[in-house]
Amino acid sequence: MTFLLRGFRQYGARISTRFYAAVAFVALTTLMMIGVAWQSFERIQSQQEISSSSLPAVVLVVKISKLSGDLAAAVPKLIASATPNEVSQTATENEQIRAELDRQLISLRGYEDAMAANKFSELVAQLNMDVQEVEAAMQQLLDLRKQLARHRELLGRTETVLRRTLIPFTDDQFFFLMTGLSELDKPPAPRDVHFNEVEMNQYRYISTLEQQTNNALQLLIGIETITDVAFVRIRSELFNSAADSMRRSTELIEDQSIREQIIPLVDSLIDLGAGENNGFQLKEQELRLLDRQVALVASSRITSTQLVVLAEQLVTAAESRATEAFAETDRVIATSRALIIYIGLAGIIGAAAIVWLLIGRSLIPRLRYLSQRMREMGGGDLDDPVKVTGRDEIADMASALEIFRMNALDARRLNIVEELSENLLAKNTELQSVLDQLKSAQSQIVVREKLAALGELTAGVAHEIKNPLNFVTNFSDLSGELIKELEEIMHDEECDADERDEEITSICKMLSENVERIREHGARAVRIVNDMLRMGRGGGSAQATDLNQLVDQHTKLAFHGARASTENLQLKMDFELDPELPEIETVSQDIGRVILNIVGNSCYATHKRHLREIEEVGDRKMCSYVPSLKVVTLFQDGNALMKFTDNGGGIPPEVQKKMFLPFFTTKPTDEGTGLGLAMCNDIIHKHGGEISVKSVAGESTEMTIRIPENAGKILAESGDSEPEDETNDDHED
Repeated sequence: MTFLLRGFRQYGARISTRFYAAVAFVALTTLMMIGVAWQSFERIQSQQEISSSSLPAVVLVVKISKLSGDLAAAVPKLIASATPNEVSQTATENEQIRAELDRQLISLRGYEDAMAANKFSELVAQLNMDVQEVEAAMQQLLDLRKQLARHRELLGRTETVLRRTLIPFTDDQFFFLMTGLSELDKPPAPRDVHFNEVEMNQYRYISTLEQQTNNALQLLIGIETITDVAFVRIRSELFNSAADSMRRSTELIEDQSIREQIIPLVDSLIDLGAGENNGFQLKEQELRLLDRQVALVASSRITSTQLVVLAEQLVTAAESRATEAFAETDRVIATSRALIIYIGLAGIIGAAAIVWLLIGRSLIPRLRYLSQRMREMGGGDLDDPVKVTGRDEIADMASALEIFRMNALDARRLNIVEELSENLLAKNTELQSVLDQLKSAQSQIVVREKLAALGELTAGVAHEIKNPLNFVTNFSDLSGELIKELEEIMHDEECDADERDEEITSICKMLSENVERIREHGARAVRIVNDMLRMGRGGGSAQATDLNQLVDQHTKLAFHGARASTENLQLKMDFELDPELPEIETVSQDIGRVILNIVGNSCYATHKRHLREIEEVGDRKMCSYVPSLKVVTLFQDGNALMKFTDNGGGIPPEVQKKMFLPFFTTKPTDEGTGLGLAMCNDIIHKHGGEISVKSVAGESTEMTIRIPENAGKILAESGDSEPEDETNDDHED
C-alpha cells in the first residue's frame, strides 16, 4: 500500500483519484474475503462431485476413443475414392460420427476437469479438421483433374491449328525465297525482289516462331509426368521465356496478313501456359493437393495415437482423483481460514497507511506552502518562483500562481517592449519595400527565361506528340479490321458454335486491348500538351510526382527542341531509371524546367565538342567522338537522385565556382543569358535539395540533383507551393 501511494505522488495522480483509489482498496479487500470464502465452499463441493463422477467419465472416454478411431479410419477411405459420389458418401458417414463425438464430448465435460476435456476436444477437433480437409482436398482434386482434362483437350486443338498454320507459312516463304514464285500460275519475281535480306529475315522469323511454338508445346505437354512442384515452376519459367520470344518473333514478321493470322494462335498458346488457370498452375495445385493429403494422413495418425494416450491418462487420473478428493477438502478448509485472517489484517494496515501518507504527509504540507507564498506575493515579493510539485489539483493551483507572478513581472517591462516594437515595425516596413522591388525584378527575368525555353521546345513537343498520334491511328485501323472479322464470324452459319464463341471472345479481348492502347497514347499526348501549358503558366502546387516519367519525358523534349534549333545535332542517350524510385511531392513544372535546362546545356556542350573534333580530324577522316548523355535515377538515404553525365569536355574549376551565379555564362551574348542554372539552383533549394557538379577536364561533366523524400513538407512550410489557377485546368481533364 505504501508503494502504491508513493507511486501516486511520483506520477502526479489527482487528489480525487487518490481518494477513489483508497475507497477502492477497502472495497477490494472486502470482496477478496468474500471471494475466498465462496471459493472454499465451491471447491469442497466440487471435490465431492469428482469422487462420484469417475466411473461415467471412464465409460465416456472409451466411447470417444472408439469413435475417434472410426473417424481416423475414414482418411484412407477418402483418399481411395475415385468419384465425387464416393467422397460424398464417405463424408456423410463422417458427419454422423462427428455428431456422435460432439454429444459424447459434451457429456465428458460434465465429468472431467476443463483442461482434460479441452485437451480431448482439441485432439478430436484436430482429427475432425484433418478429415474435413481431406474431404475438401479430394473434391478439389477431382475438380482439378477435370480442369486438367479440359486443358489437355484445348492444348491438343491449339497444337493442331498451330502446326497447320505455321508449317505452310514456313514452306511458302522458303519456296518464294528460293524460286521467287508466290503462286504457281504466275511468273517468278526478280531475284533482287525475292532473294534479299527482308525476305530472308521474314523466313527466319517465321521458322524461328515455329521452333519456339514447338518448344512451348513440349513444355506444356511434358508436365503430365512431373511429380515435383519445383520442376513445374522451372518449366513455367521456361515457358514464360518462350512466350516472350514468341511475342518478339511475331512482332518482327513484317507481312501484316501473316502476322494477323499468327497473333491469335500464339496468344491462345501463351494463355494456356501463362494465363489464368494455366496448365502449370493446375499441375502445381494438383501436386500440392497430393502432398497435402500425405501430410493429413500422417497428422491423423499422430492425432489418433495422442487420443489413445490421453484416454489412458484420463482413466488413470479418474481413479486417482477419487482417493485425493477427501484429503484435498481438509486442506482447502485450512487454507481458507488462513487467507481470510491475512486479508483482514492487510485491510486494517492499508487503511491506516492511506490516512497517514495521503493526508498527513502529502496534502497538508503543500497547502501550507501555497498559503504562505500567496501572502508573500501580496506583499510585493515576486522574485522567487513558485515551486510546482506533482500533477494534481494542488499542482494546478501552484502553476496558476506562478503564471500570475510571471504576468506581474511582464507588466514592468511593457513600456520598453512597446518602444522596441515601434522601431522594429519601421525597419520591417522599409525592408519589405526593398524586398517587393527585388521580387518584381526577379519575376520579370524568370518569365523572360521561361518564354525563351518554351520557344526552343516547340519542335520537341511536336515530335513527342507525333509518336502517340501515330499509335492511335495504327491501333484504330487494326480495330476496324478486327470489327470486320467479327462481323464475318457472326454471319458465318457453318461455323461451330463453340469455335465461334471462342473466336468472338478472342477478338473482343484484342479490341479491348487496342482501345486501352489508344487511350494510353491519347493520354500521353494530352500529358505532353498539359506539361507544356503548365510550363507556360509556371508555379503550381506540390503533388506526388513520378520522377522517372518526368526525367524521361523532359530529357527527350529538351533533345528534340535542341535538335530543331541546331543543325546536325547528334546525341546518344542512355537511361538507367530506378524502378523502385518512390513518388515524391514536388512542383513538377519547376523540376521539369530544371531537367530541360541541364539537358539543354549537355546538348550544347556535346555539339560544340563534336564540331571541334570534326574540324581537327578534317573532312577526309572519320571522327571517333560520339556525343552521349547518360541519365540515372536512384533512391539513396531518403533522397531521390537524378544524375546527368555528358561527354561534352568538362567544366573548368574556375567556371564551376561561378556557374550558379545569375547572369554568368560562357556562351556567346546571343546564345545565353546566364539565368538558367541560377534559376535551377533556386528551384532545387526551395525543395530542400541541392545540385552538385563533378567534372573531368576535357572529358565529362556529371550534374547530380538531390531531392529529399520530404520535399512536399519543406515546400509547404516555406509557403512556395501554391494552388494553380483553377481556370487554367479545364484542358487537363
